[in-house]
Amino acid sequence: MSGDERTPQADRLNGVPPVIAGGELELLGLLPNSSNYTFLARAQLGEERALVVYKPRRGETPLWDFPEGTLCQRETAAFLVSRSLGWPNVPSTVLRDGPEGVGSVQLFVDADPQEHYFTLEDRPELAAEFRKVAIFDVVVNN
Repeated sequence: MSGDERTPQADRLNGVPPVIAGGELELLGLLPNSSNYTFLARAQLGEERALVVYKPRRGETPLWDFPEGTLCQRETAAFLVSRSLGWPNVPSTVLRDGPEGVGSVQLFVDADPQEHYFTLEDRPELAAEFRKVAIFDVVVNN
């Protein structure tokens, strides 16, 4: 992965880079262990490229407590709420058309799969961040 795929330029539209908001999507493959039809994709707009997670509406698994086909909208709304509140740091997310139809497109964040809540819970400096994420989940009904 090149540096320009990891850190696209910031945009004026809620901080979403133009490449994510409107770049052509190339599907790279399905992400394993996802409960929905979730793709890793490359977005390209001119010379700018970014890796993204694309979740088309028609691949959503229905939930008993939400109207069918709304996950992509809820994920986009969660990004907008986080942007308005200034926390937590939800990656840039938009609702847009893609190769499999309308869905959410979110900046891919490369993470260490060996680090998670249970490996980080003993770090007191992260306690406030964990609380913010928990409160945010309640606010957006996640």
